Amino acid sequence: MNVYIQIGIFCGAIPVFFFGYLISKQREARKRLEEYIQTENQKPTHSKNIKKLILKIIQPLLPSETVLEGMRVSLQRANLSKYNPEDIYLLRWASTLMVVVLMCILMFPDVQGMFIFAGCAGAFFYLLPPILIKRRIIARQKRAQNEVQDFIDLVANGIEAGLELNNSIDKVTRQIPGVLAEEFQIAFSEIALNRRRAQAFMALAERLDVEDVTLLIDAINQAEKTGVSMAKVLKDQVNRIRQNYKTNALKMAQAATIKMLAPLFFFILPALLIVVLGPPLIGIGKLLAF
Repeated sequence: MNVYIQIGIFCGAIPVFFFGYLISKQREARKRLEEYIQTENQKPTHSKNIKKLILKIIQPLLPSETVLEGMRVSLQRANLSKYNPEDIYLLRWASTLMVVVLMCILMFPDVQGMFIFAGCAGAFFYLLPPILIKRRIIARQKRAQNEVQDFIDLVANGIEAGLELNNSIDKVTRQIPGVLAEEFQIAFSEIALNRRRAQAFMALAERLDVEDVTLLIDAINQAEKTGVSMAKVLKDQVNRIRQNYKTNALKMAQAATIKMLAPLFFFILPALLIVVLGPPLIGIGKLLAF
C-alpha cells in the first residue's frame, strides 16, 4: 500500500475517533444529567408526601380561609411568597410543641414550673413568626418609602432623555438595587407573561402597601389613559412627596417641644431645684436648729 494512502487513512481515522470520543462523553453526561434530574424529582415528591401527611394531621388546628388569605397577603408584602400560610402554621405548631416538650423535660418533676415555663415558652414561639413577618413588612415599607423619591426622579430623567417608561424603570432598577427595584422586576416578569402593565403595577402597589407608591401607580395608570406627559406626572409626584416630607418634618418639630415637657418636668426640673434651693434650705435648717 502506498505510504500516502496509509498517511491519509491515519489522518482520517483521527477525527473519527475524536468525534466518537466526544459523542460517548456527551451520552455519558446526558445519562448523568437524566439520573440527577430523576433523583431531584424524587426528593421533592417524598418530602411533599411527608408535608401533606403532616398538614392533614394538623388540619383541625389551621384557622379559617380568611385568616389564611390574610397570612398569604402578609407573606407577599414581606417578600416571602415562596412560603405558604400552611407552612407558617406548621412551623408555629411544630416549634411550640418542641419547646413545650423541652421545657417539660427540663422542669421535671416540678409540675408548677412545667406549666408556667412550658406555657410561656410555647406562647412565645407560637406568636413569634407573625411578629417577625410584621417587622419585615414594616422594614420593607420604610425602605420603599425612603427610595421612592429618588426612584421617581431617576425615572423621570430617563423619560426626559428619550426613554420609554418601561425602559426607564428597567434601567433604574438594574442600576440601583432596593425594594422598589425588586418589586418592579417582579412586575416586569408578570408583564412578560402577557399581563397588562396597569394590572401588574396595581399588584405591585398592593404588595407594598405604601401610600406614596400607590399614588404613584395611580398617577401612572391615569396618565397612560389620558395621554398626559409621563415626565410631567412623575415630576408632580416628586414635588408632592417633597412637600409631604416638609409637612411631616414641621409636624415632628412642633411635637418635639410637647414631648420634651415630660422629661423636663420629671427629671431636669427636680434636679435643678435641688441644686438651686438645696444649699439655702440646708443653711436655714442649721440656723433654726440653734
